[in-house]
Amino acid sequence: MKRILTIANREYWSMVGTKAFLFTIIMMPLLMAGGTVVPPMLKKLQTTKPKKLVVIDESGDILAALQAEAEKRTAELDKPKDNAEAAFGDASPYEIQAFEGDTWDDVARFELSEQVRNRDIYAFIEIPANATTLGEQPEINFYSEDAALSQAKRWVDRRINGIVQTTRLAKADVNPTVVGQALAPVSVEGRGLLTKSETGVIEKADDKDQDELLRIFIPFGLMMLMFLIIFLAAQPMLEAVLEEKSERIAEVLLGSVSAKQLLMGKLLGNVAGSLTVFIAYAVGGYALAAYNGWTDVIPFEIVPWFVVYQVLGVLFFSSIFMAIGSAVKQLKEAQSLLLPVWMLMFLPMFVMMNAIEDPNGTVPTALSFFPPSAPLMMMIRLSSGALIPAWQIAASIAVMLIATFLVVVAAARIFQVGILWQGKTPKIGEVLKWLFK
Repeated sequence: MKRILTIANREYWSMVGTKAFLFTIIMMPLLMAGGTVVPPMLKKLQTTKPKKLVVIDESGDILAALQAEAEKRTAELDKPKDNAEAAFGDASPYEIQAFEGDTWDDVARFELSEQVRNRDIYAFIEIPANATTLGEQPEINFYSEDAALSQAKRWVDRRINGIVQTTRLAKADVNPTVVGQALAPVSVEGRGLLTKSETGVIEKADDKDQDELLRIFIPFGLMMLMFLIIFLAAQPMLEAVLEEKSERIAEVLLGSVSAKQLLMGKLLGNVAGSLTVFIAYAVGGYALAAYNGWTDVIPFEIVPWFVVYQVLGVLFFSSIFMAIGSAVKQLKEAQSLLLPVWMLMFLPMFVMMNAIEDPNGTVPTALSFFPPSAPLMMMIRLSSGALIPAWQIAASIAVMLIATFLVVVAAARIFQVGILWQGKTPKIGEVLKWLFK
């Protein structure tokens, strides 16, 4: 046991005692959060030059109202904002100009297209004469270089439809205000189930439990954290075994310890390193939540389950990675063998939304008992806010314990032969012989 602990201590410090480890700990969350942090930062660097939109209004009912809407929008943009719309939306003012030509034909369309290409204007809009006629379904054309994804097009679409509806109601002698009040939507709020305390008092669920964004981002964040920790723990095991095998370091180590002791020491050190990663991220995440006042939404009750599934997941995948590393000679050979393993591990991500919407559904429940996907899937389910039956948690952990034990034993058999194997890379049949003999 002393030799195993010595190897574990060496593996632990070789994992966490490097600058590369600290760099990875810092950079990985930044890269994962880059999709939400970087766009707002880049948005602030963009200029807010007005976008000129030329309007050809043959109906005569829309241009003035659209210009008023654009002026209102410009006034709103001048107000300070700190929300997702301000960060990710189009912050450029719109200038609505009337078409000043004498005739409207393809020649005029081409000339305006040239102005768009030369950046003199952003787009031009063609409104037919029957745009506000009752019973008609006219087509309004928006011409620009990025018409398919243009945020200006979406804004124009919403505003013109509102103007057309109001104008049609007025032409039909119907009060638009009354119609608006009649069509005003009612809000259907999601509420959590009521609970009863130990004293018998019936309590309502907190409103925070029904925040749709939290119901998505908390399970997604915990799942990605689990995946990140397993990745940071398992991948170095593959590279370390390959290095020790290619440089004949393993032969020296096996002069003092057995192959099984070497593998078990590496696995224990790896688990300790993964727990260090978890502690680092947990402390950093809590500090960030405390700074922003989000500590009330952290699901502290699932932290013990997270640690249990993390340890089992790290042992499970690290064993597989070490077995593969011992059976090949080069990293590129290992990558082809690892592809099926990664696909199985990625499986919960493919059904993440289904699991968040229906945590007790058939697919999420089944994947909770499938060892390669159980750690990630159970994190999604446990953090979703739904009541997961206790027997399912116990059964899932039991399945993971049995599967992890079998995988470690199998990896040890492959490892003790493969770590000393030199020459050509063994085929699958030969590896299976190592496993069963």
